[in-house]
Amino acid sequence: MKIKLLTLTAWTALTLMPVAIHAQYPGQIEEMTKVKVNVPLKALSFNYSDVRLLDGPFKRAMEVDQRWLKEADVNRFLHTFRVTAGLATGAQSLGGWESLDCEVRGHTTGHLLSALSIMYASTGDEQYRTKGAELVKGLAECQQTLGKSGYLSAFPEYFIDRAIKEEIVWAPFYTLHKVYAGLLDQYCLCGNQQAMDVLLGMCDWAYNKLKPLNEAQLQGMLNSEFGGMPETLYNVYAITGNPKHKELATLFYHNSILDPLAARKDSLAGIHVNTQVPKVIGEARGYELTGNSRSATIANFFWEAVVKDHTYVTGGNSDKEIFSKPGILSDQLSENTTETCNTYNMLKLTRHLFTWDALPTYADYYERALYNHILSSQNPETGGVTYYHTLHPGSCKKFHYPFRDNTCCVGTGYENHAKYGEAIYYKTADQNGLYINLFIASVLNWKEKELTIRQETKYPDEASTQIIIDSAPETGVQMPVMLRYPSWAIDGVTVKVNGKKQHVKKVPGSYIRINRNWSKGDVITMEMPMSLHIEYMPDTKEMGAILYGPIVLAAELGKTEDPAKNPEVPALIGDFKKIDRCIQPVDGKPLTFRTVGIGQPEDVILSPLFRNYGQHYTVYFKFTDKK
Repeated sequence: MKIKLLTLTAWTALTLMPVAIHAQYPGQIEEMTKVKVNVPLKALSFNYSDVRLLDGPFKRAMEVDQRWLKEADVNRFLHTFRVTAGLATGAQSLGGWESLDCEVRGHTTGHLLSALSIMYASTGDEQYRTKGAELVKGLAECQQTLGKSGYLSAFPEYFIDRAIKEEIVWAPFYTLHKVYAGLLDQYCLCGNQQAMDVLLGMCDWAYNKLKPLNEAQLQGMLNSEFGGMPETLYNVYAITGNPKHKELATLFYHNSILDPLAARKDSLAGIHVNTQVPKVIGEARGYELTGNSRSATIANFFWEAVVKDHTYVTGGNSDKEIFSKPGILSDQLSENTTETCNTYNMLKLTRHLFTWDALPTYADYYERALYNHILSSQNPETGGVTYYHTLHPGSCKKFHYPFRDNTCCVGTGYENHAKYGEAIYYKTADQNGLYINLFIASVLNWKEKELTIRQETKYPDEASTQIIIDSAPETGVQMPVMLRYPSWAIDGVTVKVNGKKQHVKKVPGSYIRINRNWSKGDVITMEMPMSLHIEYMPDTKEMGAILYGPIVLAAELGKTEDPAKNPEVPALIGDFKKIDRCIQPVDGKPLTFRTVGIGQPEDVILSPLFRNYGQHYTVYFKFTDKK
């Protein structure tokens, strides 16, 4: 989003700000919640602190992110809040969207609060909790100075009044949501009571501000982007049990967007993508706490519609931040495809849905988007992150940076690379079984069962993984382990337990269930050969992308800044029923291939998109069998 906007009608194709913030998922921080999940579940999430990453691409991406979090100057992130409160500040203002003349100033501080919380929970490193506490203390001082209403922001309260009056203003509740959610994360993940006190004051202010409004005023206000306010307020309600917090969440129900989804109608074309995804996440969380089946219908239908009819091969969606017509993507490949915040939020929604039904379809999508968009969005040398993860043929990734740009996806980036341990493992709903969804080197400490499980893998460079029981009670643990049988593993899988081959009856896109008494030293090995395949656009078989297993391959098209001096984007001409003959591996380079005699005007090297950060590329090719 680059411009200030008048509050919009529901279906206007305008560019607005994305949103991305941590949510509570069923199974997490249960000891802190007064309102329990009120619906049937198939799976439960582990806490961030239960999983530690081992060496691999995700741990390395996390370490790059840590450099930025350590460097972040608390006083600079408090600067605009102190200016608004009239407090002295000698700090240098942050740039980009955090400058004093930008109406969404303050959003990055909320992201930072969340990222520090998640990084602390994911690593146990106290420096992240300490820095978060310094931020919270500074925000509490600003709130106290602003008065007794509980209002806290880096912008004046009349921005909210402008939203209520449907006057020109840039998404004030979107920005406030970041701070609400960041404070909640500080409380839930770092145990910071002051953060909760500040947050409850902000909730009181919001309730008193919005409760007197009539329905027409509320719906008018909701035409201005409000981020994940309902999701976070439902999360607050889960902790406090205060019915006012539940009521406040329901005030953010946006009729014109959510009612068609409840009727299972895809009317998404032409509207801003990531203004809507958080609304649906709010409905998902509301369903979990209230049992409202209508909210579940909204969440399920939205996910199905977006993934089936609006999603590119990487798992990302949107062109110029807007939904296309259902199933029409081949002419939607501008420089500004697949905003990174969209995918972050789609993965959040996916996590909720997985706990409801434990379908491998959700895990397959999660893996696809995680490798080919989220991991791929970070420059591993500089730590820069993509706003648009472009799929425009011949383009290159353009990175935004903390402290300088401070766009929405910079804030999202702080969080994205702190939370890679979150979806590798799930418990069954009865807490007597384990799902292994992702093949990421890591250690799971399942305290309740006195189990420590280590996953060793060089995936995706090597299509195998090893699950080792590092510790268990002397009597062992009787339970089923469900290994995801990826939908892309069409050549079958080989599973062994302690070296003994297991008979696999399942098919790709399912779970392999191994039920036994697990003891210290037990080892599961799983081999899942990858194969090359083409995934065509939904609206034409003449354009598509090449994958190896779940990994999207990109043609390397040169490092020159002037695209005209780089190799042309090739068309691929040949018999693609025999793809292994015309696309062959490059010796000594994992996941790297070359086209053989099919590239016009010339053949190209294909390598993983997630490893491409220094040159131009294309993911989508024009295919033909006519020479």
